[in-house]
Amino acid sequence: MSEANKLGQEGSLDLDALLLAAVTEGTLLCDDPINEDALSTHFVRPESRFTCSSGALSQIIAFMTDFIHDSWHHLLEFHHSQFPLLHLEQYAHATHTESCPFNDVVSFMDVKIHRISPPGDNQCINYNSYSKSHTYKYQAVLTPDGLITLCAGPMEGWRANVVVVQWSVLLEVWFEHARGYNNQPLLLYANPAYGKTDVVVSGLKKVWDLVENEQRFNTVMSKYRESVSNLWAFLKHVQQMKLHISPIRKYFQVAVLLTNAHSCQYGSDIAEYFQSKPPSLGEYFVWKM
Repeated sequence: MSEANKLGQEGSLDLDALLLAAVTEGTLLCDDPINEDALSTHFVRPESRFTCSSGALSQIIAFMTDFIHDSWHHLLEFHHSQFPLLHLEQYAHATHTESCPFNDVVSFMDVKIHRISPPGDNQCINYNSYSKSHTYKYQAVLTPDGLITLCAGPMEGWRANVVVVQWSVLLEVWFEHARGYNNQPLLLYANPAYGKTDVVVSGLKKVWDLVENEQRFNTVMSKYRESVSNLWAFLKHVQQMKLHISPIRKYFQVAVLLTNAHSCQYGSDIAEYFQSKPPSLGEYFVWKM
């Protein structure tokens, strides 16, 4: 029996302790998330850090990746029970308290461009001219407590962000389920490229002749979008993201789940900015399908 299977058949473990160990180790492996060379160096000789062979470690990582994904990937899908009315109203209050011009913005929408290794064929499908690299795109929604609550994808890197949003049907589902008191639709904030809909508000597109209130609106809301973008800084390891070989979508979703776990355990700049406390590890992972 493999070491990975033995690990899976051990007695029940304390969830908080297990996830804290995973999150802590993930943090140690990504001491310098912006430096890809430094990140690669950490993974060159993993057996030097652990008391098992590289083969056994590979099995354990594969097992834990499958376990985390299969157990909790639904936390990144839209389900109305993930957004109870009380939480939505708390999010709206958090954004409005921090000078948001609206009192009904509860989350922030963004498309993540995730680099992958150049595929062997049809490279133009995954080539993204903006990042000048081969990529996948994911649609994500961030709440003021610093958690990535929705993550749909991937789609090919050449597609426009608006197409990714349309494919995810996020806006239709959000309009149906994300409601405040008196059944009022609650809003997502996105950059101006998404335009405006019944559930999306964005910055003003014009860049000159802005009156004082318009300038202040763009300044305040751009800070929020910068906060969203900062969440993705650690996902830089490209070498193992091989199309048709690696389970890229699974790796990405597990990385998002562990990012959320890290935010639950240690907090985040976003949660601090909005003064919105994230749930504990147990509270976050307790929800089942």
